Amino acid sequence: MSMTFMPIEVITKKVLNKYQAVMVAAKEARRINKIPKEERGEDENKRVTTLALRRLAEGKISFTLDGEKAEKR
Repeated sequence: MSMTFMPIEVITKKVLNKYQAVMVAAKEARRINKIPKEERGEDENKRVTTLALRRLAEGKISFTLDGEKAEKR
């Protein structure tokens, strides 16, 4: 099994710090996990944490700092 390396510098460009990044990515991973694998398309075999971190780095997750749920953009 290969792991995808995601530099923290890339992720923290979208959020204030690495702790906030972990919280946002965790919420996104839980959201992705609710989607059946068959509906994820080409990403169906990737880990939900990898998908969440990649989406965060790409700026595809919108979030607020007041603790609201991360939302799909």
